[in-house]
Amino acid sequence: MTTFFVQGVPQPGGSKRAFAFKRKNGKLGVAVSDANPKVHPWRTDVRAAFQAVFQGAPFDCPLELKVVFTMPRPKGHYLPVSKRRSEPVLRDDAPVWHVSRPDATKLLRALEDALTGLAWTDDCLVVSQRVQKRYADDGQAPGAYVTIEVM
Repeated sequence: MTTFFVQGVPQPGGSKRAFAFKRKNGKLGVAVSDANPKVHPWRTDVRAAFQAVFQGAPFDCPLELKVVFTMPRPKGHYLPVSKRRSEPVLRDDAPVWHVSRPDATKLLRALEDALTGLAWTDDCLVVSQRVQKRYADDGQAPGAYVTIEVM
């Protein structure tokens, strides 16, 4: 079992944009890029966090992937600072679950793509997935808690 934490705001992957361009030889070419420019630094952070805890060869067997994405809380989840409170306090009715965009499957896709070639030879080896998308608790950094287990 391998467990690690990726610090930073999780970014979605999966959406692509294609552009047609004219080559020097006059023929048309197509360039494909991610719709989200922030996904590249996130994938780099995912790879670095994994490599900090695992140095072996990529797995080539069935795997279970468990991920808890912790998203930053908006300011509206906190009571305002007052004369009695010097620090913001989380509201009693602040939600636990992050139910707005990005969706969990696109967050998971970016993480799986980042780990292909490092954690597993191909992401088709991930045969079981458990994913949660929550708000970060008070004092907790946003990011992703990841566990990879051999089935």
